[in-house]
Amino acid sequence: MRSFLYFVPDRDTPPDRQELVRLGIDYAFDGQPEHRTSTSTGPGPESRGGVVLAQAGTDLRHVGYWPERQQWKPLPGGRGVMLGWFTDEPMPGPDDLARPRALQISGVPIVLADGRQWEVPTARISMLGDDGRVQSCDPRLPRRYEMSEAGELSAGDVSARWRWLWEVACRYFDWWHAATIEKDQSIPADYPTAVLDAVRALKANYRLGPREAVELELFEVGGVHVYLALNVLIGAFNPPAATQEDDSKKKQAAGSA
Repeated sequence: MRSFLYFVPDRDTPPDRQELVRLGIDYAFDGQPEHRTSTSTGPGPESRGGVVLAQAGTDLRHVGYWPERQQWKPLPGGRGVMLGWFTDEPMPGPDDLARPRALQISGVPIVLADGRQWEVPTARISMLGDDGRVQSCDPRLPRRYEMSEAGELSAGDVSARWRWLWEVACRYFDWWHAATIEKDQSIPADYPTAVLDAVRALKANYRLGPREAVELELFEVGGVHVYLALNVLIGAFNPPAATQEDDSKKKQAAGSA
């Protein structure tokens, strides 16, 4: 398994979960990360001491600082954290960065600008009437229970830990509905925001953020992939042709059995 590397300066012990959140890189690890102090392989990026982190399960021979074989770039946020990867081997891909299946949100696999399939989660499905108005909205994210005064349980709002993804989906749906269904030409397309929202959607199923997505070249300037990804997020998609063909074959097989 290949992993991106994360350099945290001015420390010789790995950060705990709370510190990972503060540093803005908690998304990059499922569980406690592998680590190695940079002093064991030489001074880190910018000649600073620190600790190099990688996803749990990464071979420790690939965890460290070797500038002649690696590329390092700063992560946004100004906290001094840097993202690294090896230049003499393939960068991490969807299989390397996928979260455990039990932690993922079901969606649809689509090919992004890098030419590989990534499964984008579907956060909601909306039913539209003949007039284009929203008739119902079905959340596809985990939901909390509500309890009545009589003690009866019912499905409530989207769980707190998934509210961020629900908000991304709702914000994009509002834009999509206005631009696509209502044909409102006064609403401009905010491409940079769309790219960041698409990355946020992918983050639900993969250990990556904006910098990782940029270096992997998942989206291209003016390309369609960002809107394909966001349309999957809000359920505004048709089943891929391959899926339709497979379903047809299954029906034919069932009919001849």
